[in-house]
Amino acid sequence: MNIYSYVSLSAFFLCFFLGNFIYHKNSRSQLNIMIAILCFLVGFLAFTEFQYRQTTDFQTAYLWLKLSGLWPLVPPIILHISLIFTGKTEILKNKFTYLLMYVPAVIISVYAVTTNLLL
Repeated sequence: MNIYSYVSLSAFFLCFFLGNFIYHKNSRSQLNIMIAILCFLVGFLAFTEFQYRQTTDFQTAYLWLKLSGLWPLVPPIILHISLIFTGKTEILKNKFTYLLMYVPAVIISVYAVTTNLLL
């Protein structure tokens, strides 16, 4: 039992409820939607870290370690949030921008989850 893993569990609960609160405050705002997605993703990553630290066997720890390979999705979401927040939404009207932001992160995440190599 790792008592420090409970910090990750509390971060999971905090991120989940914060994302839920932000989304329901104004569910039509694109900024609120993206911040809620970021909160849910970070909360999921905190939960995978908690489970990784609490496991007792190698196979379960390896499963949770592989699921934490979704972390490359965080930087493009933060970039997307910053573009919305600064009012640079004309950049987001081009669909090529989404390809440049999200496709490399998705490829890295799929690579991290499906192969035996760890990032």
